[in-house]
Amino acid sequence: MKRQESRKKKFDIWLRLWKCLGEYKKILIINRTNMSANILKEARSALQPLGAKLLIGKNTLIKAGIRRKMQKPVKSDEDYKIRSENYKPMPELEKLLNICNGDIALIFCKDNLDEVRNKLKEFEDVTSVKTCLLYTSPSPRDLSTSRMPSSACKKKKKKK
Repeated sequence: MKRQESRKKKFDIWLRLWKCLGEYKKILIINRTNMSANILKEARSALQPLGAKLLIGKNTLIKAGIRRKMQKPVKSDEDYKIRSENYKPMPELEKLLNICNGDIALIFCKDNLDEVRNKLKEFEDVTSVKTCLLYTSPSPRDLSTSRMPSSACKKKKKKK
């Protein structure tokens, strides 16, 4: 019983992650070391009016969710029905997997990256911010199969 509840919670986090990966084009990755739950709650509330979504979870769970999103659904999978409905190959997630290290939180943004970054500056405990641009839908300028340029993931240090 307890194991099933734990599995359901993990899958619910994966569903939220997958929804964000499909809906948002840009991700800010913040180092949340030494950030209290209260500050994270305040940050989530401050980012909500900007249309940004803060997702916090264990890195192993987030990475497993990203890997699962990248895999093509197979009929023998438990979650085949859910995943097959909106599956599309997303090779750009490989870059995101590589920079999801340490104690982090993901902030999903649409087009207002600078506004979100400026709002984060209000919180002293945010020590570093990494930016990852996800091109989840092909644009006319992208002719290759990989839609994420190698320079899309950059680490930005907070200026004091």
